[in-house]
Amino acid sequence: MTVVYIASRLPYPLRSGLAIRQFRLLQAYATVARVKLVFLHEEPDTFRVPDALQASCASVHPVAVETETLQWLERLPSWRRRLTYLTARRPLAAVASYSPRLRDTVLDLASSADLVHVARLHMVPHVESMFSMAGRRPALVLDLDDVETVARARWLKAGFAGSPSNRLFGYYDLARLWAFQRRAMRAFDRVLVCSAGDRKALGGPNVVVIPNGVDPPPSDVAHDSDGKTILYCGQLSWQPNIDATLYLINEILPRVRRHVADVRVSIVGSKPPEAIRALADGTRVTVRADVPSMDEFYRHATLLAVPLRVGGGTRIKILEAFAHGVPVVSTSIGCEGLDVANEEHLLVEDDPGRFATRCIELLSNPDLRRHLAARAKSLVLAQYTWASITERVATLARELRTSRAAVAGSVLGI
Repeated sequence: MTVVYIASRLPYPLRSGLAIRQFRLLQAYATVARVKLVFLHEEPDTFRVPDALQASCASVHPVAVETETLQWLERLPSWRRRLTYLTARRPLAAVASYSPRLRDTVLDLASSADLVHVARLHMVPHVESMFSMAGRRPALVLDLDDVETVARARWLKAGFAGSPSNRLFGYYDLARLWAFQRRAMRAFDRVLVCSAGDRKALGGPNVVVIPNGVDPPPSDVAHDSDGKTILYCGQLSWQPNIDATLYLINEILPRVRRHVADVRVSIVGSKPPEAIRALADGTRVTVRADVPSMDEFYRHATLLAVPLRVGGGTRIKILEAFAHGVPVVSTSIGCEGLDVANEEHLLVEDDPGRFATRCIELLSNPDLRRHLAARAKSLVLAQYTWASITERVATLARELRTSRAAVAGSVLGI
């Protein structure tokens, strides 16, 4: 069996939830198939396959990022650029990510493939020519780990788009995105989502839940918290994470400090912008960028704060915290899509004052921390390990191969 796996960027190193999920799905396919990975890269001529991908990929195909079109657009007067964006058939993200070279590479590899996996909606244009392909074609799988229409709508509703003209264009582009998503969902054999809530929101008989997961740490690794450290982690260049970090420091932390004066906040993640780096004061707030592993930070954290106010999908960081025995305080959006119960597996609050109060409770109550951590870890082991999710992906791939073979046989009269 051969799988062509299409990503917008190399899913490695594993410094974001997106990279972790893509890498793990790629590994899952590799248990039953030869995987050919195709992705955009700034310097494909100098690319070297990371050791972690060697065992999972039969071949790796980096394709040069084509910036000529975007550079030409950026040189246009703003009104011409906006007019070009407005008249485009596809949403802006799909226009910005499209590469004719990547499309041609995919079509060449797909001619002998059993399944083509597309990671995220904006990469769909690279396989659109297969939608109406006569005779035998590979099965098509689309992974919507983050339902972008939902995340974009929340971002606009929260007022983060900026000027009135940006908001107006944002809603116009959102309408195109919804239409583009509907067309894609009809064309793919399977659409993968992270949660039952996303499946219900999207509808359709071809929507399948493949949740995010985690590898639990060894049982002999001890949790070593000082009782006063709040952790926030994630891909810090992602706008919802930037907003959540600033919200934590500016709105929630001052309320916590009125009751726990020596509380510390550890901010850890990839590519933090200057607005995040500037939060570090060297003692009570620290910022660590692009660390090779989060294990040390989970081991020393008293609690994980997830004060996300916008976004979609499910948070791998919450599952990681659960697996490491770290209790969690989250907004409802932060823990959305996970099969969790407030006050059983974690604490959930959306108001900044009540969020701070929950943090204070955990910082002050070791018994409550142990209770939540134990229930949360049991949940992860029962439902959210990558080992169990790998088998679900492998089963899906085998079923699609069988069904496509049956369709091809029917077409050929076999």
